[in-house]
Amino acid sequence: MPEKEDHIERIAGKMQQVLRQYEGLQKENSQLRIKLQALENDFIKIAEMSEALAQQNIVLKTSNGTTDAAEKKALASQLNAYIK
Repeated sequence: MPEKEDHIERIAGKMQQVLRQYEGLQKENSQLRIKLQALENDFIKIAEMSEALAQQNIVLKTSNGTTDAAEKKALASQLNAYIK
């Protein structure tokens, strides 16, 4: 009988260890999801800033008269999109 009890205790101990690992992994997963969301938000902000700077660059080139035909066409299409 003691062998069976020892075996049951070992199994119970291993189950407890697996449960602790599972809980730790759940906590880590939750933290990683929060980090991922923050990084996605940062990425969106940076992409928006990049787009705004690109538009400012086109406007500055246009005002300085240093734009080529393709840039003028791109600016005209953007302006038409804004107007619509």
